[in-house]
Amino acid sequence: MKIKIYVDILLSINLILNYLLLFLSIRISQAPLRRGRLLLAAAVGALYSLIIFIPHLPASILGLSKPAMCLLMVFIAAPYRGMRPLIKECCLFFGANFLFAGAMLAVWIFLKPNRMFFYNGIVYFHISAPILIAATVLAYLCSELVFFLFRNRTDTRILEVRLGYHGRCVHLRGFVDTGNTLLDPFSGTPVAVVSRKAVRELLSAEEWAFLSQPITVQPPSGIRLIPCHTASSGTMMPVFTPDYLLVEEDRGFVPVGRALIGISNLEVFHDSCTILLHPKLEKASHPKTKKTAVSTL
Repeated sequence: MKIKIYVDILLSINLILNYLLLFLSIRISQAPLRRGRLLLAAAVGALYSLIIFIPHLPASILGLSKPAMCLLMVFIAAPYRGMRPLIKECCLFFGANFLFAGAMLAVWIFLKPNRMFFYNGIVYFHISAPILIAATVLAYLCSELVFFLFRNRTDTRILEVRLGYHGRCVHLRGFVDTGNTLLDPFSGTPVAVVSRKAVRELLSAEEWAFLSQPITVQPPSGIRLIPCHTASSGTMMPVFTPDYLLVEEDRGFVPVGRALIGISNLEVFHDSCTILLHPKLEKASHPKTKKTAVSTL
């Protein structure tokens, strides 16, 4: 049985499917979600679906082009944070595509629906324009609902962070630690805790020398000590006031308001993160009034 394929329907269907699969993969990987980048990556994948018109395409070409396209789409959809996060995101997206393609192939083989066509790893549904529009709106609303629900789960949010000090900047990976209740006892300013090694290039030689030895001398200018209590003990934590502290949101990097940066001897925290944000800092990046996004680079 022959089926007529309409390019506009083919591109629209694959745009929707790619967007949803990318959204779920990036969200599970806890990478920052940028909906504009997701849409661009989904559009690139939709263009790839045109290979459905190429007859007798060798299996070797399909076997190479599909992973390469997945890699390209993930690279576009998510900010680059290193090879390990990229590999994780690619595996999640490729796995989601594999499961979806396998499910569609099973439906096509066993149920043989009249309005469905599967070729070169690309699925096509012959549906009317009203149904396509309704499906697009429904898919968008579902993705926005999931985005809203995940965005407000501050206990597991992984964030890209820019920290500036002494006119220099470092890029960090952090998360909002609801167990972090550390405040400056004098001003009540929330304290974000950062790994000492992660901010090595921000510190002066005098500051680094002070941190590299037991706290027995007067701290250098710019650093002071505040009491820090854990479940088992109490200590004094070195802190400094940063030039700025920005976290990445869907509209770009935004400031989190007044903050102090506490320095820990731990190299990494949860999930390879090097900075623990105070819950009050994270809430400050989501004000009820509109705030202008800023970027330092």
